[in-house]
Amino acid sequence: MLKKLILIQVLLSFLLFFITAAGQAQIRTLTVSVDGLSCSFCAYGLEKKLKKMEGVEAIKIGLQEGMVTLSVKKGRSINISRVRVAIKDAGFTPRKMKITATGIIKINEQQQFLLQLSGQEQEFLIVDLKKAATERLLSLAKSGATLEVEGVIHEKPDGLWTLSPESVKEVTE
Repeated sequence: MLKKLILIQVLLSFLLFFITAAGQAQIRTLTVSVDGLSCSFCAYGLEKKLKKMEGVEAIKIGLQEGMVTLSVKKGRSINISRVRVAIKDAGFTPRKMKITATGIIKINEQQQFLLQLSGQEQEFLIVDLKKAATERLLSLAKSGATLEVEGVIHEKPDGLWTLSPESVKEVTE
């Protein structure tokens, strides 16, 4: 009986940790420059396509800027590759992509920094760092702190995503 109680307590602790981490670590917004957005009808067609995507809470389309911003539901995730495909399927060309995401910094075997988002298979290789930023990220990786990172992302031919951070701040909740 005691073993069952301990097992239940361990499972509940793990579940609570997983739910909390999944709610904190995610892509919060994705902004994409889109070529070909020239009229309200274009925007409507694109919005209709993107609304079908799992995890999307809101869509904002700026015709003049040619920008689409997706807000992600709290505790949910979106697949960036699928967003690109949806934009192409709607007849447009996705260009520069920028995210705001929360996660933790990990260091891989090649001593490179990765932004790891829990609840997702996707990781972002952090690139274009200055020395001061490298030292700060090393400290944050060691502490295991949750961070909010904003920056430009690129997909490499091998399917790896890179992130050029524009801002990094520690999340205190």
